[in-house]
Amino acid sequence: MEALGQRERSAFIRRVGEVDFRHFDFYSQVLAKLERGHERDMLDARAFVAEGLVDRQKLRDFFEDIRSSLKKFPAIDEVAFATSVYDFCDQP
Repeated sequence: MEALGQRERSAFIRRVGEVDFRHFDFYSQVLAKLERGHERDMLDARAFVAEGLVDRQKLRDFFEDIRSSLKKFPAIDEVAFATSVYDFCDQP
């Protein structure tokens, strides 16, 4: 599942020859971590925010952008995922 504009949000790392290396979109990473909900994932998600790589309000907006498409993925519990995202975004 690709969040809208994911490619544009993928931070450039470096170019080797004619190949560009980029980070996978930080917002997509945090959404995946929140959906999994493992302790390590939650630590990583908080670190992305602390380092200024992810803004909580933008994260909520990106989640809302993809929420209607979650029905295509029956293994994802939409309510639990939404709760995780909202709880995370509401933290100070």
